[in-house]
Amino acid sequence: AWSWRAAYLGWRGWYGPACYGWTDRVALSIRRHVDLGRVTAGEDQGALGHMLESAPAVYYNMNEVFLDHVRQYFEYTGDLTLMRRIFPALKEIVAWESRRLQPGNEYLYENSLNTWISDSHWYIRGQCTQASAYMLGAHRFLAELAERLGEPAAGFAAAADRIRAAMQRRLWQPRQGVFAEYRDTLGCGLLHPEPELPTLYHAAEFGAADALQIYEMVHWADTHLEQVTTPGRGRMYWSSNWHPNNGRLYTHSTHEMAYAEELNFALTQYLAGRAEEAYALLRASLCGIYNGPTPGGLACHAYVDGRQRANDEFADAISMWARTVVEGLFG
Repeated sequence: AWSWRAAYLGWRGWYGPACYGWTDRVALSIRRHVDLGRVTAGEDQGALGHMLESAPAVYYNMNEVFLDHVRQYFEYTGDLTLMRRIFPALKEIVAWESRRLQPGNEYLYENSLNTWISDSHWYIRGQCTQASAYMLGAHRFLAELAERLGEPAAGFAAAADRIRAAMQRRLWQPRQGVFAEYRDTLGCGLLHPEPELPTLYHAAEFGAADALQIYEMVHWADTHLEQVTTPGRGRMYWSSNWHPNNGRLYTHSTHEMAYAEELNFALTQYLAGRAEEAYALLRASLCGIYNGPTPGGLACHAYVDGRQRANDEFADAISMWARTVVEGLFG
């Protein structure tokens, strides 16, 4: 994975190594970022910086995916020794998120360069589905972990319940059968009803949606997001219906074809019991693995025919390939 060779905290680069059994590497990364990357002063105190090559600071907010990487690592290893060591840092991260990225009076959070897909669009104090779903998962994980460590767990569990209730009340659209992208807390308080692909799969994987809602969301994607077919019976979804660049085919991270997005959505298809649809998404990534500048690898971006397009050997895509095969296809 040689695109962007730097010690970033995310994006989804640590899921795959855990699936491959390289948990010692994941544990080392967790320890290094907690030991060297913590912000110790200022308005971002308690967060982890986005990379180790510079002084700890939050430009990209990779803390949410870090918390879920820790969750996955713990589920694969049961490593209570490491969890006990880093538990104070995990608590500081969720406290920082609630202090800095919880606009308005609801238990809802703002997407602020927190996922790869948000690299080129912003929400300006919006109450967002993606970040809220991440924090729902984080609080549930910390509640479980606190109980295992003999620490107070009730506060984390109660916060998770409040986040999920707020998402259902403020962001779920029952007639459309899908979560909204976000709700403004400024101006007229508008609801932005057209979600992008990660809004669907994060709401599903972190438990914001029940089983029926997950099925409704994948049906919404089938009927509202444009799709393409690739050689070998593959299928890919455009990441959104947004066309900010006046009809240009690809708009970085906003109107996109990206392997990691397709693979993460394949996990949601498996979660909904749609194995054939999920495997079609895997087939599209296979098309990229066998057709591109780096045979056997995966780039970040894909062409509409499934070929690799840009940013060769991208950890986000490679890691999600492993996770989708292990936890989806064989999971």
